[in-house]
Amino acid sequence: MNNLENISIVIPYKKNLYLENILHSIKDKFNEIIIVGDNLDGFTKFSGIKFIPGKYNASEARNIGARYATKEFIFFLDSDCLPNIKNLHNINKLKFEKKSIFNGVYLNDKKFGILSNTISTYIKTRIRESNKKAKLFSSANFIISKSFYTDIGGFNESMEFYEDVDFNVRASVFGGNVILAEEVDVLHYKKYTLFSMIKEGFLKSLKGSLNVLLFKKYYKNIGLNVKPKYFMFVIQVLFLFVSFFLQSKIAFVLFLLISVFNTITLNKTLFNPFFSGIILGVYLISNIFGSLIAFLNFLSIRSKFLVRGLLDYAICLLRVISKSVKPVQIIQYVTGRCNLRCAHCFYKETLDSKDPGEMEVDDIVNQTASVSPVLWYSITGGEVFIRKDFAELVLKVHEKIRPKFFSLPTNGWYTKKTYDGVLKVLQRLKNGNLILFFSIDGPEDVHDKIRGPNSYKRLQETISKLKYLQKIYSNLYINIVITVQHQNHMHFPKLINDIQNEFEPTAISINLLRYHSLNSEKLEDFILDSYESAIAEYDKYRNKNSYNFIFNSIIKAKEKNQKKIILNAARHDKFTTPCSAGKLSYVVMENGDVKPCEVLDNVYGNIKKDSFSGIIKKSNVIASENRSWIKDTKCRCTYECANSTNALFNKNQVPGLIKTVISDILSK
Repeated sequence: MNNLENISIVIPYKKNLYLENILHSIKDKFNEIIIVGDNLDGFTKFSGIKFIPGKYNASEARNIGARYATKEFIFFLDSDCLPNIKNLHNINKLKFEKKSIFNGVYLNDKKFGILSNTISTYIKTRIRESNKKAKLFSSANFIISKSFYTDIGGFNESMEFYEDVDFNVRASVFGGNVILAEEVDVLHYKKYTLFSMIKEGFLKSLKGSLNVLLFKKYYKNIGLNVKPKYFMFVIQVLFLFVSFFLQSKIAFVLFLLISVFNTITLNKTLFNPFFSGIILGVYLISNIFGSLIAFLNFLSIRSKFLVRGLLDYAICLLRVISKSVKPVQIIQYVTGRCNLRCAHCFYKETLDSKDPGEMEVDDIVNQTASVSPVLWYSITGGEVFIRKDFAELVLKVHEKIRPKFFSLPTNGWYTKKTYDGVLKVLQRLKNGNLILFFSIDGPEDVHDKIRGPNSYKRLQETISKLKYLQKIYSNLYINIVITVQHQNHMHFPKLINDIQNEFEPTAISINLLRYHSLNSEKLEDFILDSYESAIAEYDKYRNKNSYNFIFNSIIKAKEKNQKKIILNAARHDKFTTPCSAGKLSYVVMENGDVKPCEVLDNVYGNIKKDSFSGIIKKSNVIASENRSWIKDTKCRCTYECANSTNALFNKNQVPGLIKTVISDILSK
């Protein structure tokens, strides 16, 4: 097999002096070369090369190039890297597999100068000595299967530095097999001045260290990634500085002794036995300063999040105590579109509407920001991953509305859309969480009968892929939501045990079939019996997996106590506790209508026309009269979201909540 014919070259480009020479050398070796970047006018004389103009960072350029690539494999090559032409034909001897990643190193050449050769040698050594848990490879020169590259999400476009390590982590988690191959070695044409070398070392360390500190779980297997022995070069340079600036003879003698020691024991792989050690010491000192600034920046960021978080909790607590009209919970419908048609969906009548009624992200967020912060914010539909702006929506909600818990339901059909959207959010989410509830309706045959052919398999694939992300992101939670109804009631309680064993979710939300009206027909006893048996079965697993929240115990206790309120309403039409709908909890429909809940038809106003705070204020007669009606009629139903707020914040529910928390703690 001629592997060269099955490889697309992708080159991210920002103006430099080397690309023309590189193109002359490789243009006849590969059938497809794609260059993405700015200032490409001078290269159009090269026929057969795809040029994609635009101002992009390296990650964006690589991802764009990969989308245009038509070959099975992609050779990512930086615009200042020239492959070893003599070895290129040997690429045909490599055994190409889907998860193989062939990586080369930088080769030295005297014409590049001692600064460039020293840094190239140092990078080469770090690649060769990288730890076994996360074998590193450079983004400057590697070959990878396009399908594997796409599967794991490509490069992190929010990063201008350290993006190669970020990509390394995901490649490792997904089972990538990194193979060091001399066939992929390159000559690195980058020429450093002392200033540019120090600047690069500082910035790379600054950005990289900050990412490591902000996403500790993600980078936990990377480690320091610098062998302790190299810090002998730092000591060498420090003694040189001391001897020069303080005119210390002792420091100079120590400098000489350490230089001799380094030359004998450590410099064997360096380009120059003496001067490369000094150069590397200076470079590492710039790394150390970058890391120190990153640490101070990290402390500042975390302090701001901590202070703001405490203030937000205090604001929400005051709302709960005063029973003000401002929310602690918002359910936001973001689309009326869905690819499935489940018979039990109370919202199914709207799904075939010609106008989905969706609002733009800024319309949703900016108007709702007037009531920030909230404790819980959930987006729903329809199927939320149908929206192309999912990641933008989630990130802006976190930024401007500041929910402490962010959740959404999904049917799991769109594996790639879901993975890509979730990954993009997690890559940029420095504070906050993402809780996904996957809808399951029964064993595979029952689930598919209700939702459509292959629905269960698609859901399995989506959850399976997100589990990889859960290994490296501590703020991603994968939950299950299931509705007890006529078509699946006979499968409880066993179904709960099966779901727990197969998916190991953080939580299973067990919902009760609900009609879209307060005065709907009463559910049959056999449905309610199955609901109770499901709750009892789940109680065995309720505390098995935990949220990384300080209030995890309370959230878990709420899951249990909420069901008591729902059962009293469904089985006995019994009033248990005042409803918080229209006071602490609201629903916003996809067309902007603000309602107290999903069950009542009352509309308080529309956020397309007014701010959220203006709509819910006490002077709004429609809202005030509806709140009075809810109170006077002792309105009660099985709506889970409102009953969650009721179970958490109503006075008569607090003793039971505390009792459940204590019981849970003692039972562990």
